[in-house]
Amino acid sequence: MNKIDDIEQKVNTVICRARVFNMISSYLVADIDEGFFEKNDIIDVIWLLSEGFNQIHDELIKIDEGLMRLGRD
Repeated sequence: MNKIDDIEQKVNTVICRARVFNMISSYLVADIDEGFFEKNDIIDVIWLLSEGFNQIHDELIKIDEGLMRLGRD
């Protein structure tokens, strides 16, 4: 697999993760709005959401770094 194919695969994986995570977060936010979580649980849900978005952000940074290296080669 060449470098471009590797980066393309990583981009597709991150896009898929982001879509799934967005769907899950929408359900969680709706459940919070409906009162299905206790106040203490809401903090845990928000923390989990922020961790998920941070992981996606970290993957995008790695992809960006890969593209920068590819541009230098």
